[in-house]
Amino acid sequence: MVYNIFTYHRPNHVKSLSSATDSSAVELRPTQSLSSSSGYRSGIAGIPARLSFDKIIEGHTCPPLTCRDFMNYLLYVEHCAENLQFYLWYRDYVERFEKLPELERNLSPEYSPVSAAAAETIPAPVPAALRGPNSPKVSRAIQRFVSDTFATESARNLNEGLTESPPTRSSGTNPKEGTSPFLTPPGTPLVPRTTRNIDSGVALQFSYTGSPSLSEVNYQQAAAETFEGADLKWQPFSIQPFRDEISRIIAIYLAEGSPRELNLSCRDRTVVIKALAQTTHPSAMKHVKLHIEDLLRFQSHPNFIRWSICNGNKARGIFAIWLGLFCILLGLVASIIITLGSAGRAWRVMGAIGWVIGGATLFAGTKGLCVVLHGRHRRHVRPWELWRDANDPWGCEMKNSTKEAFEILGTSNSYEDEPWVEEYQQRNILRKIFDKEIYIEEPALKSIQDTIMLQSVIIAVSSSIILSGIFVSVPAGNFY
Repeated sequence: MVYNIFTYHRPNHVKSLSSATDSSAVELRPTQSLSSSSGYRSGIAGIPARLSFDKIIEGHTCPPLTCRDFMNYLLYVEHCAENLQFYLWYRDYVERFEKLPELERNLSPEYSPVSAAAAETIPAPVPAALRGPNSPKVSRAIQRFVSDTFATESARNLNEGLTESPPTRSSGTNPKEGTSPFLTPPGTPLVPRTTRNIDSGVALQFSYTGSPSLSEVNYQQAAAETFEGADLKWQPFSIQPFRDEISRIIAIYLAEGSPRELNLSCRDRTVVIKALAQTTHPSAMKHVKLHIEDLLRFQSHPNFIRWSICNGNKARGIFAIWLGLFCILLGLVASIIITLGSAGRAWRVMGAIGWVIGGATLFAGTKGLCVVLHGRHRRHVRPWELWRDANDPWGCEMKNSTKEAFEILGTSNSYEDEPWVEEYQQRNILRKIFDKEIYIEEPALKSIQDTIMLQSVIIAVSSSIILSGIFVSVPAGNFY
């Protein structure tokens, strides 16, 4: 299927959402059908409904437009993989929180900015000498006892280590058996929960323990310092569900200088930290999730589709452009030589062969397409995929690298020390131009490339007809 050749164009490159609200704001709004006959509809101009953000996240697309490919693009090209990592974790966290028993969910009420503002304006305790006869007599000793009790419990959990979580009470356990239910937080289960990645067949792990390489990091202390930095006068209650996991998320994504620090303003960071100090309800991070989702939907996703349309690497794209210019120049030289001679006018049309081939190659090259690769519906293998194919034919190392990218509580997103970086830089230009190829499986992507290629051919043929008419109308030179 080919989309409307007169109205289709690639998604515009979005540098930032602020710039998108100006000149390209129309491109980010729901658009009308580009081709009513083909049923093509998209939320963003140039992106079919089959390649929407939700389809990719849910795993309903084929390579090279899967969720794994999207993660690799954010990791190696756009350098903001933490946005997708946090977004996937939040979706899974909401699902797990909703499955908690009602009694445990009640420990973390829904966050309300109004109630939070009211909690921050609670007046200080009135001295006993100034209290009236009907004032509640709550001594500071009782308040100190409650604070010390929760502090002792938090310290006990911290000393036991990150990989050995304190025993948690299941939803069906009698509270009278074992420890007190008020001092035993229903923490994140130790058994990792997996969600099936439909596009790759690999189980994505959302485990509590996270990556062993970061086991020496004190997430509880990092979260406590973050709360203190937000001018909070109390530490959060440890009896709330998933409190330990929230501490990890704060230390990895929300704290300043964290391994996967999200691009948040100082105000948004303070708001979410104060909200998480009161409750572990997903609503405390909702505004952060909406901000990250906007970045993914209206910036990273269009750029990912635009980048995936290119079937060749940078070296192959430059080579295609220069090859197209050479063919056009060759056609011009041939037509000029024939025109200056005494040959018939019909011979002057021979230059159109070079103009059609060169024009189509040049126009498609400016869109990132190579005519030769497109003819076989193939693309160049990405540099990080090349290293896997060359030294790890079974893909074991690549699987581990991708798994680390999908680990929500894993390491930082740095890849400079990966072996393929140095190896790819040492490749010569000819090996990059004629690099390894792989078949494109996504039908919607092939339809987009077919549309762009057809537009290139139409432009090349139209330009050749005009140039041929000019050369045919010129009188012969009869110089030889």
